[in-house]
Amino acid sequence: MSVCVQVRSRSLWRVEPSEGEVPPEGEAELRLVAHLDDTLRFQDKLSLAVLDSRTHTVPVSAAGKGTTIVSDRPFAPSLDLGAHFSSGPCQYHFRLTNRGRRSHQLYWMTEGFPQFRRPGNPASHGNGRGRAGAATLC
Repeated sequence: MSVCVQVRSRSLWRVEPSEGEVPPEGEAELRLVAHLDDTLRFQDKLSLAVLDSRTHTVPVSAAGKGTTIVSDRPFAPSLDLGAHFSSGPCQYHFRLTNRGRRSHQLYWMTEGFPQFRRPGNPASHGNGRGRAGAATLC
């Protein structure tokens, strides 16, 4: 029996292998892979066509988990820059990339800085013992 499995051309889903033979009294193992690019619920339909038989439509769904913000260098859960004996600044450069489909607003602070408050709030400027910032990644 010949089998062909298809998804839409611009689908976040793919099936491996996409076609094959199933011998008499045999079985075939398929792998459904979803490349989710957001923390939303995604749905699609999988089409399973069996030669000389009907085509079966199988609904599939999955929800993204985690974050779509990634760094080119490690910095979490902690960052130890080691000993730095110099009068100049100790710097660690890294790039954050949003691989998702929605904008995200990021907040950061140094130790000793109070919890972040919304911009425009006079109390959001801190107590002078640390620094904070914000950025929007599109």
